Amino acid sequence: MSDLVKNGKSAAKEWETLVDILHLECVATSSLRVPERFKSAIHLFLRRPHLLNKRVSGARPMDADGDVPQVDFKQLLSKLNDVLPDISMHVVQCVDYPDASRIMYFWRNWILVTRQGSEISDIVVEGPTWFLFLPLQASESLAKSRPQVPYVLSAQEKFKETWEIKLHLPVINEEADTGSDWLKSVLFPKLVQWASEESNDSTGSQASLRLIDLPVYCQHYNRIKRDFVPWIRENWNLSTDPLKHITEDAGISSYLLTLWKNPSTSLCHTSGSSPIRFVDVGCGNGLLTYLLNQHPAICLGFGIDLRARATWKSLDPSGDLLRVS
Repeated sequence: MSDLVKNGKSAAKEWETLVDILHLECVATSSLRVPERFKSAIHLFLRRPHLLNKRVSGARPMDADGDVPQVDFKQLLSKLNDVLPDISMHVVQCVDYPDASRIMYFWRNWILVTRQGSEISDIVVEGPTWFLFLPLQASESLAKSRPQVPYVLSAQEKFKETWEIKLHLPVINEEADTGSDWLKSVLFPKLVQWASEESNDSTGSQASLRLIDLPVYCQHYNRIKRDFVPWIRENWNLSTDPLKHITEDAGISSYLLTLWKNPSTSLCHTSGSSPIRFVDVGCGNGLLTYLLNQHPAICLGFGIDLRARATWKSLDPSGDLLRVS
């Protein structure tokens, strides 16, 4: 019997208490056969919010090791009074969960794509069969990058071997855009999909992201978009959509530049050392090769392909960077 099933049977009355004191209402429901996948799907969203929210490039736990420490729930919430937005204050003031010893939390930062160096935070509290999300204060412009209301995702046993995943929101007068529609139309359906799949690895697929510093990645990405993308779009002479190629290669080049500056990797480029040399085999339109070579202090290289592309003339007028081979 899974831990979730065991906890679910023992926590039914406690869950009713949580719903009552948070003034929650269920706004979306879906059935599930394998309850273990519920937590796996949520953990995937916790660590990779960019899969659902294009305004962010990732998330990272506030603690260095990425652990989820066990804490006293009431003590944790009492410390948040100064940083929770007004809409969440009733959550802090009213919560009195019966069994705080079985509750875990972590504090994650959302790392934004469009604002260089910007991050916003929320607290995620994990109970036996539910997750409570508490958004922390942010400026009005940044707050719109993620939901601004507290919400709960839960898994509750309905019949034998049949569970229900539910999304719960506070009963509030929602006049402003607080992100509730996004929770109902984007987040919840995707979590149901992930929880229904036989495999949704919440950690292994992120191995490549552990090699880089996401804020540094965002700095490279935003600078490339600002300094190079307008000129590339203006001079794009292929029939394909330039935005697709630009977005993809801007992301790849930003990743490589961040990786090559990471001192914990064997390929790290240190200050004063020779640039890292690379060859882009099958370089296609040559955009990735071009973007990487705009950072000669970090890396230098060339691209090769079986035939030239129309973009090569504008990206490499001298013919030194892009070659037919």
